Amino acid sequence: MTREGEETGMPSAMEGIEPEVPPADDHTGVPASPHRGRLHIDDRAVRKVAEEAAAEVTGRTVTRQGFATLGAQSLPRATVKVIGRHVRISLDVSTPDGRSLPEWAARTREHVKERVAALTGLTVDVTDVRIARLGSPELEESQRLLPPAQRPARPGPARAAGVCLALLVTGLGAVALYDALVGLDVLDGGTAIDAALNRLDGMEPASWMLAAGPGIALVGLWLVLAACWRRPRRSLPVTSDTGVYASRPAVEGLAIDTVAQHPGVVKARAKVRAKAVILRLDTDGEATAEQEVRDRVGERLSRLSGPPEIRTSVRRTGISR
Repeated sequence: MTREGEETGMPSAMEGIEPEVPPADDHTGVPASPHRGRLHIDDRAVRKVAEEAAAEVTGRTVTRQGFATLGAQSLPRATVKVIGRHVRISLDVSTPDGRSLPEWAARTREHVKERVAALTGLTVDVTDVRIARLGSPELEESQRLLPPAQRPARPGPARAAGVCLALLVTGLGAVALYDALVGLDVLDGGTAIDAALNRLDGMEPASWMLAAGPGIALVGLWLVLAACWRRPRRSLPVTSDTGVYASRPAVEGLAIDTVAQHPGVVKARAKVRAKAVILRLDTDGEATAEQEVRDRVGERLSRLSGPPEIRTSVRRTGISR
């Protein structure tokens, strides 16, 4: 008696059949395979994932880079220990007043466990949550990253005076450099300063000086007032806690864009004042166009703090678009 396939040379019915390997549940959705490589996840990556997940529950902001770290709130601190395909996490978090501490810790624990398992494929055995600090709403309100922005100001008239003085000083510097090169025999010719002094030498009072003197004094007084004058603030504040402002050209663009969507308006122009928006409309003669445009523009600009008054001036052209 011989066994099947041993002496006859016939292949066994079970030869070449690979044993089936059941898929492993590692939270990644990828079945286990003997040919798949091993993925090594660094402890720091797991710690970062845990801190980010805890911050989604505790409300802490993400740490920024550079100068943005000034006044920023840090992430919760996490300590992880990876053992094979398992990880143990310890978290230090903060919670505001008025919350149930056990409920807060449970929410943080479950969220971190789910997020770490989903992103790393590791099995979270233990998630230890310790309440590191109790905050208060008043304290959180005072920890703003930056105070509300001030209303922007346009350059005042002193800018034009400063540009003129800068050009004058630049010209005098060029003349002095030229005279220095002439004095060193690098260039040929006479010095400009000597020529100017010779022209002024022996000058006598003249009638034109009576007009030039007060004029120069007025220019000097204007320069002093321009330097001390308050710079104009022409932007319009937007309803916001962080200090948002819209420039007048931007508001004019919004108004014109809103008016252009009306089928009865042929042409539109807008001018923004401190407390009013003036619209000049060319319509095709539709009677309700003016009121509809005024309502649409008012609704579009309702986000402005103290919405401006909408004034319209209509000219009927009889030409439809």
